[in-house]
Amino acid sequence: MWEQGLNLGLFPIEGFITVSAYCKELLSSDGLIHQLKKQNFKVAVVDLVFNECGLALAHKLGLPIVGFWGFNFASGPAFYSAAFNPPSALPQTFSSFGNSMTFMERVWNTLYFLGIYSLMETQFIVTNNVIQQYVKDCPHPSQLISNASGMLINSHPAIDYPRLLPPSYLEVAGMHQRDIKPLPEVIVKAKGLPSYLPSNVKIYSFFPQADILVFLDQKDNLRRLEELGVARGLDKEADANEIEFVLKEVLSNSSYKENMKILSRNVKAFGSPLQKAVWLLEHIIETKGAPHLKLASRDLHLLQYLCIDIIAFFLLIIAIFLTAIFKIIVKVRRTFVEAEISTKVKLN
Repeated sequence: MWEQGLNLGLFPIEGFITVSAYCKELLSSDGLIHQLKKQNFKVAVVDLVFNECGLALAHKLGLPIVGFWGFNFASGPAFYSAAFNPPSALPQTFSSFGNSMTFMERVWNTLYFLGIYSLMETQFIVTNNVIQQYVKDCPHPSQLISNASGMLINSHPAIDYPRLLPPSYLEVAGMHQRDIKPLPEVIVKAKGLPSYLPSNVKIYSFFPQADILVFLDQKDNLRRLEELGVARGLDKEADANEIEFVLKEVLSNSSYKENMKILSRNVKAFGSPLQKAVWLLEHIIETKGAPHLKLASRDLHLLQYLCIDIIAFFLLIIAIFLTAIFKIIVKVRRTFVEAEISTKVKLN
């Protein structure tokens, strides 16, 4: 993971290798489907990462779908939802760009958009082929996403960049967190004993080092935290001197602490993300899928959504109008020229 965590090419390849087997196991199990139907569930919360077959299962069970997306809502399923995520204004996942991009950053961001969109389309070909074998009437995966009753997104408006989301798409980062309680025991790696040691602190000279996760969107998260002034980034190959320098800066510069207090206050101002998620699920159950919260734009093709077909129509009208004007001018000019020639012939 340390060596390949930021290798974007590895992620979809691994997904394509495993997704077919996973889909067959999930959708072909009559026993599993029978047990799920017996539970009388009212709504399905489906993790959307490589999980079109989970959406198909929810469709087969006849349940309204609420998607869960573990990243900021800028790529992947966001392309097929009613959320407005233009690459000109919002950085794509894995790009590490801010939301005030230069021209070349917007060029690269658009290439990220096209690349991830192509991967999604390829993924849909793989998964839809398996889905149609077991769920004959199932809509295309892109339609399952666009028709979802809601979305739980692992981001927060106080941390992530502002974006336009439908009313049933909620940012719920931190919904798993609980109130902080005093630790029953603190384990510290150190050499020697301090003069004062609380009873709940245990000191050891050695701990086996677990790997530090450096995976996929971590650079995106770091970029936002640096912009908020609460963190400093380090390359994963940083040496001891670089690490020491950054640690001393963060510990000695009071701005990091003050900015973190501001961020904490802003996060808390939005209320409990868990309560928001619970409200959404209950509302979808009560309204049988919350159709009143679904935007009509979910049924539009990307060309329609961006009004490219309308622009093309206007350009066609303008082209026809200019062509007609040009032909009229040519005809009038020819008429005048012919009349002038005829007059000269008569005079001679």
